[in-house]
Parts: sequence; C-alpha cells; structure tokens
Amino acid sequence: MTFPVTSLWETPVWTGALAPEDQAALTDLTSADPEVRAHRVAAFGEALTEVAQALVGAGAREPDGPWSARTERWEAGYHCGLRYGQGTLQAIVVVSATGTARHPESGRISLHDPRAGAANVFLPGLPWGRHHHLEPKPGNVLICPSWVAWSVAPVQEGHTVEVCLFRSTWAAGTRHAHPPLQDALSG
Repeated sequence: MTFPVTSLWETPVWTGALAPEDQAALTDLTSADPEVRAHRVAAFGEALTEVAQALVGAGAREPDGPWSARTERWEAGYHCGLRYGQGTLQAIVVVSATGTARHPESGRISLHDPRAGAANVFLPGLPWGRHHHLEPKPGNVLICPSWVAWSVAPVQEGHTVEVCLFRSTWAAGTRHAHPPLQDALSG
C-alpha cells in the first residue's frame, strides 16, 4: 500500500482519514481496560510505522523505537498555543468529536510553518506563514516530524474533542542529539 506524503514547507507530512470500517476501533484507544487499550495502541503503532516509512522515504528521520500513546479530552474552553511532540515522529488521531460548536474552527488542529520568520510573513499566493489544518472529525490522522509545532483552536461550548497522541520513542543513547551531530562532534 502506498501513502501519499505531502511536502509542506519542505517537511514531509501525512494527513488522511481512517476508513469507516476502521473507525469503530478508535474507541478502544480510550478504553478503561489497560489490556484492550495496549492491544489497540500496538495495532495503531504498526499502521503508523507503515506510514512513517513513507515519511522516511520523503526525507524524515527514521523512528528510533516503538510508538507510545496518550489520550486527551478537549472540552469547552480548551485551547493551546504551540505544542511539540517528543521522539522522532508524532501522530495525532482524532478519536471522537461530540456536540456542535458555534464556530467551525472549534478544536481545529493547526500545523505551523517551521521556517524562521514564517509567522511574520504572509503574502497572497506565496507559501510562507500558512498553516496546515486537521479538522476535528473522528478518524482524521496527521503524522509529521516531532519538531513541527501544532496548536489547537479554542473548543467552543457544547463541543468535545478526544484525541490520541502518538510519538515514536527515542532509542537508548540517541535522546539528546541527532546522530549526524553526534558523529560530527565525536569525529
């Protein structure tokens, strides 16, 4: 199976949606039963690894270890400025979105242009400073390098979004420096 990778700001990013038949499994990511949850996280981790290989082929760094995950429930009033993942790659899976919001951007996830000064420049027709959005709809998925910043627009009253945040974990010995940098420092 092939996964079309988008190059945003010269950064490989994959966004997509789970097939409707796969969306039923999303509720297992938030299960109170640790065995059910661990099984589903492992299964999603395998699928994410397939997509990660497409990102690596487009220039992303190889994941250092297995995927770990945590869930978050965003309710009315929740918002966040810039957040970053940990590890090599990060993935955001929208598990559920309930209620209706007064504003169409309620709970929208935005990736930010990582290039220096990009936030200060907006020229019509040019790519600088433009965000990439992931709508908070169940089954929507985003995978990108962990150093790409993302944010969440304020969640409106009557709207709740539940997500599962995945990260590829660091292998022992590679936590503090990128391997080419380690090679340059030791050589």
